[in-house]
Amino acid sequence: MMISVKKRTDTIKWLIVAFGLIIRFWRLGRQSFWADEVLTIDMYRSPQSGVSYFRKFLWDVHGPLYSMILHFWSMISSSEFWLRTPSVLAGGLSVWFLHKWLKKITDERTALTGALFLAISPFSLYYSQELRFYAMLNLFVIFSLIAFRKFEIKPDAKSGMTLGLVLGLTCLAHFSTAFLCMGFLVYMVAARRLKGDHLRYGLLAAVIVIVIVSPWIYRQIIFLGNVEIKNIANLSTGEKLRGGLTLNLWSYPYILYAFSTGYSLGPSLRELHLVRSGFNLIHDYGLELAVVYLLFGGMLTNAFVKLKRMKYFLFFFIVPVVAILCLTATVTFNLKVFNVRYLIVIFPIFTALLAVGVPKKAVGAGIVIACAATVMFISDFNYFMDKKYARDNIRGSVEIISRNETPGDVIVLMGVYATFDHYYKGDNRNEKVFVTEADSAREIEKIEKIAGEAERVWLVKCRQWALDSDDPVSAVYSRKMREVKKWELSGIKLFLFEKIDDKHDKAVLESK
Repeated sequence: MMISVKKRTDTIKWLIVAFGLIIRFWRLGRQSFWADEVLTIDMYRSPQSGVSYFRKFLWDVHGPLYSMILHFWSMISSSEFWLRTPSVLAGGLSVWFLHKWLKKITDERTALTGALFLAISPFSLYYSQELRFYAMLNLFVIFSLIAFRKFEIKPDAKSGMTLGLVLGLTCLAHFSTAFLCMGFLVYMVAARRLKGDHLRYGLLAAVIVIVIVSPWIYRQIIFLGNVEIKNIANLSTGEKLRGGLTLNLWSYPYILYAFSTGYSLGPSLRELHLVRSGFNLIHDYGLELAVVYLLFGGMLTNAFVKLKRMKYFLFFFIVPVVAILCLTATVTFNLKVFNVRYLIVIFPIFTALLAVGVPKKAVGAGIVIACAATVMFISDFNYFMDKKYARDNIRGSVEIISRNETPGDVIVLMGVYATFDHYYKGDNRNEKVFVTEADSAREIEKIEKIAGEAERVWLVKCRQWALDSDDPVSAVYSRKMREVKKWELSGIKLFLFEKIDDKHDKAVLESK
């Protein structure tokens, strides 16, 4: 009987992992690269402009481990599908290892539930289909949780060295791992375990981490030396890292929302950039918000109620809170912007809490799991099928231009630069303009000149929230040229203008 039960649970586990991989591979190359993915490509590429790859590797303070892997992986193909595959594999492996970690601290049913939630998680799916280091970071965080658990149970040289090695590699996956390390430290202090062998071999682990990341410490010091550290409230808009305050009270409940349903249920990421108040979101997306916060918030609440009777309450409470406080501090002192992706270091803990928060009784557990899975699947469906939630389709805009351009055309880019250069292989000149509310009239002068000289102008507009709300660029071309055609793609507005020869048409346009 025991063997049959084990076989059944193993089968369920494999099916969950397989399904997690299938949905991550599905339509993997469908979406265009976006700006940050092109930054990743620039970091792992072979030597350029006299800068050796090794030096670029040492100056990569985001995901050097991921860049190293992609450097060799990309030798086979540079397609979107192929380059994103390591993230898919990391996302699938995360499901397996989350089950392994949860099984050690809870029970088989909770471990399977956690694996299921991670397999279908819209948040995990999003980063598992992105050419960035976040899916790999999530995997290494789970490795760190497993290593920390072993160290906590049996602190000795072996577990200390293992913890140090795993945490060091996790830091190289992304340096937001420092938030996790701080969480571990505060937890050990709060649990009164930072003494004896825990202290001795914990210091060993810390030394190993420092040795592993030491080549990047100098780069971080140089970076921080160029950042003015002071309360962000005292900075002018132009001095802030993103030109505006990225942290407010609505940021904290959004962590729960994004972790639960990703970025494809309710407001899209583009809408969130434009929204001015959380009350507006409640008005527009009240149903989605209510479902998510009642369902997933209820599961979290139930998890902490259950954990109060267990010995893991302190860990599950302290580590996430410390990580959130660390991110808040970096934002407050203008070292980082507030983005939920920097909290991926606690995402496996969040997923575990959802699994723990499922009711014990079979009927109640079935209903809660079914409801949570349904909401996640709806978000997954939106991610794949609804263009509202798709990444900026820069590749699509380049394809339209490439099919319709003529020699001598000028391409004016607003809000999209390196990504366009990555895709565009034509010979026509492109001009990058940076017209924001804080810019001078110099950029307007540049586009005025282009409008006067060019026979045809392509205007590519992306990331609308970062542009001047008065849109002076479109106003110039609408006044001085004739709009031939307009295309709207995901996150992109594309216009084709041409010179006006008819004097009457010019008079009409100038009168606008």
